[in-house]
Amino acid sequence: MKASAGGHLPIVKQLILAGSDVELRDLDGATALLWAAENGHTDVIAELIQHGVDVNSTNDEGWSALIESSNRSHLQSVQYLLANKADKNLSDTNGMTALDYAKMRGDIAIITALETD
Repeated sequence: MKASAGGHLPIVKQLILAGSDVELRDLDGATALLWAAENGHTDVIAELIQHGVDVNSTNDEGWSALIESSNRSHLQSVQYLLANKADKNLSDTNGMTALDYAKMRGDIAIITALETD
């Protein structure tokens, strides 16, 4: 997960080839995908998705990779996730969606991406 959070794509690739579980969760229920999304590492997101990670998995608070990327204003990650079947209608435990977080931040580019997909 640290490799994903840090955007270390070569290490992520090595770990996957070595048989690491791409769906492994931390104590808060977050996967490597959520860590990559939180930090805007679209290349790592792509690698994980190519190796079968669930694009709509959520942590214990209901945050998906799309919600993480939207909340952090990572437009490229949002666009990639949407193109790879991320569910923009998922809501967290507070009932908030990726669009809600983008609106709360006033991020027009993210709002547009979510509304036009």
